[in-house]
Amino acid sequence: MCFLAEDLHINIVPNFTLSQAQDVHLLSSELAGFTAAFTQTSPLWIALYLKKCGKCSMVPEERTGQLVNWRTYLDCQSLSRLIESERKTLNPKDIDFRATETLEGLCKAAHGDIGDWIRVLDLLVRISLSVY
Repeated sequence: MCFLAEDLHINIVPNFTLSQAQDVHLLSSELAGFTAAFTQTSPLWIALYLKKCGKCSMVPEERTGQLVNWRTYLDCQSLSRLIESERKTLNPKDIDFRATETLEGLCKAAHGDIGDWIRVLDLLVRISLSVY
């Protein structure tokens, strides 16, 4: 999943500080230091790793690449409406499988930041199964 969304960036709020002198050097880019309690944009794969380690929380933002305000996509009502509209139409919309995979990963990693995450994950799995 991280490979599919390698270029996607997301806002995080780290709970640790890493000074500017300790920049993180990656193969494709460089990350500036982290400052505790300040929102910072980072690649999705780093955000998922930091969340898994308990080092940050993920927050929605105005624009996150293709996922504008990802928390609205992780809402039971909007996902249920999407499933219903797909059932009723003869020509279903092209749902990008990368988006559903990315949202599933976000739901699993950031379940503390998402309300009713088990139901949301179930709806995302149903959407994924209908896409394939």
